[in-house]
Amino acid sequence: MTDMYGEIFEDLGEAIGRLAAASSERLQRRAMREALGHLYTLRAHHEKAEGKEPYHRRAHADPAGRVVEGLVVIRGELVHDLVGWPAPELRDVFADAYTEMYDNLVWLEIGEMPNPPVVLVSDRKPEPRPWQKDRIDAYKHHVAGKVVIDTLNLALPFLAPAP
Repeated sequence: MTDMYGEIFEDLGEAIGRLAAASSERLQRRAMREALGHLYTLRAHHEKAEGKEPYHRRAHADPAGRVVEGLVVIRGELVHDLVGWPAPELRDVFADAYTEMYDNLVWLEIGEMPNPPVVLVSDRKPEPRPWQKDRIDAYKHHVAGKVVIDTLNLALPFLAPAP
C-alpha cells in the first residue's frame, strides 16, 4: 500500500499530465494550481523529514531542487495573493520561418508580469528575508522563461518518496 506522500507524489504526476493535456486556459489553471499545491506539500514533507538545513543544502545543490524552490514562490502567490495570475502564458517556443506553434506554457520573467507578486519585486520594503531571496533567485534563474511542463517534470523526481 502506498503511503500518503507516495499517493501525493502520484497525484502530482497526474496533475502534470492533466496540465499537458488541458484543452482550455481554465483547465490549465486548474491543473497548475493542483500541481503546485502537491509540489508544495511534498516539499514541506521533505523539509520536515530530512531536516531544514539538510533539505535546503540538497535543494541548493541540485538544479531540480532550485526549480522546486522557484516554483514555491509562484505557489505562495497563488494561495496568498489572489489579486492576479502571475503565472505562465502561451508562447511560441518552436516557431521558425514556416510554422507557428502556440501550445507551450512558459513561466513569465518578472519584468513581463503585468502585476508581479510583491515577493518578486526587488525594491520592495521591507527587504526580503534570506530564504525569500534564495527562492526569488531560484525563480529568476531556474524557472522564469522556461516551459512549464519541463520545469514540473524536472521537479518531480526531486520530490520522489525515499525508497
